[in-house]
Amino acid sequence: FRSLGAKGIVIINALYDRDAFYNCRNLTNITIPEGVVSIDDQAFMYCNVLTSVVIPNNVTSIGAYAFYSCNLTSITIPEGVTSIVSYAFSGCSNLATVYIDSETIANGITSSTSYGYLTNYATTLYIKDTITVTTVPSGWTEDTSGSDVVGYVKYIKA
Repeated sequence: FRSLGAKGIVIINALYDRDAFYNCRNLTNITIPEGVVSIDDQAFMYCNVLTSVVIPNNVTSIGAYAFYSCNLTSITIPEGVTSIVSYAFSGCSNLATVYIDSETIANGITSSTSYGYLTNYATTLYIKDTITVTTVPSGWTEDTSGSDVVGYVKYIKA
């Protein structure tokens, strides 16, 4: 797929193997199908114009460098995700908003480097309001004025 010319793509019954879409510089958005349970190492690494990814609930893991240096502006981590490996979101300098539906991930973020730099560049973090947050990530504080997204508690960088 390295010379893929398509701007957006929906893949059915595909495996997201290591390097599957590595360096696809024209790929702007992707919907990952329900049958996929993991996004492997470097799957979308260097997809510089990738701004939108839809990850289904049955994905349980996101591999190392999976979205490294992508142009994502926001991401939703579904409830099924229990593992995000190192550097998965490193270099995603436009990743301003993160939505977390996974209790495991919500309570595992302790710093900007946790879970592959998921919140390194983010300025707003939304955690599903049904999750009991036991540890607020370092450098974040709950927005006591209330969330502007229904069903989520809003956190901002302190």
